[in-house]
Amino acid sequence: MTSIAPEPHIRRDHRVPGAFGAVGASGARIERPRIVALGDSVTVGVGDQVLPGGNPGWAAHLATALDASHFANLATLGARARDVRDRQLAVAVTLRPSLATLVIGGNDVLRGDFDATSVGRDVGVVCDALVRIGSQVVIVLLHDPRESLPGPRVIRDVLSRRARSVNSAIIDDVGRMAGVTVVDPRGRLAADDRTLWHIDRMHPGPLGHRALARMVIGELDAVRFPLRQNIPIVPAARPGATRQAAWLIRNGLPWFAKRSRDLLPELARVCWRERHLVDSH
Repeated sequence: MTSIAPEPHIRRDHRVPGAFGAVGASGARIERPRIVALGDSVTVGVGDQVLPGGNPGWAAHLATALDASHFANLATLGARARDVRDRQLAVAVTLRPSLATLVIGGNDVLRGDFDATSVGRDVGVVCDALVRIGSQVVIVLLHDPRESLPGPRVIRDVLSRRARSVNSAIIDDVGRMAGVTVVDPRGRLAADDRTLWHIDRMHPGPLGHRALARMVIGELDAVRFPLRQNIPIVPAARPGATRQAAWLIRNGLPWFAKRSRDLLPELARVCWRERHLVDSH
């Protein structure tokens, strides 16, 4: 989803220390996974908090829990599906991950030129290229923004329909692709539970990032990707209400002004068309 402002710098290419591998029940050595994360600000780690020296974001917590030998976070703020296809994919392929993660589509939903079919097609290209080099791909679908975002119901309804159409397009394109695991957070990552969400209500908060990591771990093959470590805890010192409000004013208002030139006119047109159709019936 669209980032309102960059969070603290994270290490993009991180080699995780520790033993080289583990021994499975059959006696065979299980190699530690090489993990590459692709996507937008959710995977960058916006909304998360970690201890000094840690990497923010649900994918980083996943890498820690799986004791990855190598973790690279290629996600970028504001990325759309076509950005992952055109900019992140080539780098990911050169890294030859055993596990690749993807969260994308939220920024597409928030744009005036929204096209769910194109999002699904781009995701299909990305997944196909990664599967061809032997990667297991995990793609997390979009949550329902109607349940998490504040604001007028008519706007939340439009965004909700767009998110559902993106999810449907992704499932149509990659849902049956061998080597791809689709994780649906709807109904599992409670959109109405504010403790799981960042103050902007668009990104997971610290607890939400960790819940998402646990959700993905639960969908992976436990033999190939066994859980080896605990997910990092949330730091005890968390920003208070005043600091969070200051963050929203400093970063949220500029983002809203920027989006007002793109998303809001489109939302106004969509809402007007839908209201007109209702009235005509």
